[in-house]
Amino acid sequence: MRTEIQLKKSLLYMDEQTEILVQRVGQGAYLEAEDSLEWIEAAYQIRGSQPLYFLADMRGLRGQSKEARRVSGEKDPRLNIAAGAGLINNGASKILGNFMLSLNKISHPIRLFTNEQEAIDWLLEIKKKNGH
Repeated sequence: MRTEIQLKKSLLYMDEQTEILVQRVGQGAYLEAEDSLEWIEAAYQIRGSQPLYFLADMRGLRGQSKEARRVSGEKDPRLNIAAGAGLINNGASKILGNFMLSLNKISHPIRLFTNEQEAIDWLLEIKKKNGH
């Protein structure tokens, strides 16, 4: 049985085979700061302070507030985020998004993908390099 938590605007679960934390954002969701805080609490509930590799499926995302982006970008001392991958709909968004991510000072590797298996493979590669 997999560990999963239904959040207000997404589903969060641990893929038991890969030990990647997966977030499936609901279709048409617009994320606010409280949604980011809810994700942090749920991620901590599932993983504690163990190394966290996560995949955020954002293909249904309509948007995100500035405050939600700020909360998501801050380092929470309870979480040991090792790497993150975002799954999005198209290549143009991927190019722009990866460029924007490179401008931010994020303490862990993070990258956007349009193919879920490529995102998982990338996370597993980093996980292996880190000895996890």
